[in-house]
Amino acid sequence: MTTKGVLRIVGFGGGPQALADSEVRLLECLVQAGSSAVPWPYIEPGRRVRIDNGPFAGLDGTVLKAPKGLRLVVSLDLLQRSVAVELDRQDIIPMRAAVGGQAS
Repeated sequence: MTTKGVLRIVGFGGGPQALADSEVRLLECLVQAGSSAVPWPYIEPGRRVRIDNGPFAGLDGTVLKAPKGLRLVVSLDLLQRSVAVELDRQDIIPMRAAVGGQAS
């Protein structure tokens, strides 16, 4: 089946998926603005991350808050104490979940 102007059908798990009107409006705004939007990993609270840049580079942490915007609040375990820091999203790498619930 083909429909003029349709490249792909949005779907998950092999079936089509409806998008909320607000999501469609957001996509339309991005296209009309001509901005250079790039794909970025969705990072939810509770996700394990590795810090790639800055003074905490090389440390692992857990996302506490991921408000809309460019920054995250990440909990770091330092010296058996937890400290929350605010980081730029581009400075962290999401860690893949491994077997047994451990991140890698």
